[in-house]
Amino acid sequence: QDAIAKAGGIGPLLALLQHKNVNAQAESAGALAQLARHNAANQESIAAMGGCPPLIALLPGASGADVQAMAAFALCEITRAHAENQSLIADLGGVAPLTVLLKHQNPQVRAEAAGAVWVLADGHDVNKSSIASAGGVQPLVNLLGSGSPRAQQHAANALACLALNSADNQVQVTMLLVGLLGQPDKEAQQRASTALWRMVKENPDSIKTIAASGDPAELVALLRNGSVAAKDYALWSLSLSINPESVKVIVSEGGIRPLVNSLDSQNIRVKEQSASALSLLASAERSSSWRAATCPHRLPSPRRAASRRSLRCSTSIWAPRSARCARRPPSPILRSGLRTRRRSWPPEASLPSSCCSRTAERRPRCARPRRSHAW
Repeated sequence: QDAIAKAGGIGPLLALLQHKNVNAQAESAGALAQLARHNAANQESIAAMGGCPPLIALLPGASGADVQAMAAFALCEITRAHAENQSLIADLGGVAPLTVLLKHQNPQVRAEAAGAVWVLADGHDVNKSSIASAGGVQPLVNLLGSGSPRAQQHAANALACLALNSADNQVQVTMLLVGLLGQPDKEAQQRASTALWRMVKENPDSIKTIAASGDPAELVALLRNGSVAAKDYALWSLSLSINPESVKVIVSEGGIRPLVNSLDSQNIRVKEQSASALSLLASAERSSSWRAATCPHRLPSPRRAASRRSLRCSTSIWAPRSARCARRPPSPILRSGLRTRRRSWPPEASLPSSCCSRTAERRPRCARPRRSHAW
């Protein structure tokens, strides 16, 4: 590497990137990648001599899949562990075409693009956000599930770098990996489980965030019918993430029975996580019931509503007699000439004069109506 660089080989190789022959373009890009591989001096020389723009220009695909793969490979090696070149590639607009290549039909192109995305995201917060915003997370998860071995390795490393110390990316990556755990391919499930546990290990301060990012319905389905690796992760996630909002989903999806069955496991860790999940489930349900009971916007019960209506009907004893009597229907048990205990009913106009006069004498003693009245 150093000998070729000292002999002036970098300049002619950069010139070949713009040659009309596609084979020459592919070979020159591959040579630049090998010269920059783990060689900081050559990385800086290629970038200083303007090698990044022509490599990015080869990514859209006018020259074919081989040229695209070698251009992505060269960008990967030029930016590996080099923060300045990582920023340079992003500033030149290299993130968007690389994320597009993650969905290319050619498996070699997908693998090399995943490697370039991995290196661009490694330790670079701005590039992490750019890659996630450009839609690069979903195709990386797809590569992890069904790509070539090289693509799977690059995708796993890229997902780990994207999620490192980034809460937004952690949520997105976790949701997609939990979905991959439910795929029928056992090997894909194992790779998804490995990626999830790696993310948990590398982000100890974000364990609660990662655990709460999975869909409760999918976690219950994994706990019931998933593989051993899927059940382990689902149980761990539920033991840390159950809240009042997820209780109904977990109960309706049948999550209580597998949690109770897990208490019979021989593994003490499984028993502890099952007990923790059941404890959170019970406390979250109780909290939800308490909030419903104390909510000021809840509908009143029929008994409470009837009580409130009766209170509204009764007015103060200091109000005029006509105002008190106009709001209350006459009792069906009252007969003509019958005197009530506390208050006369109905108004004086409808009762005999003798009754009205006797009632008028007792008016200062009138208080609230007794409950013995039929109304």
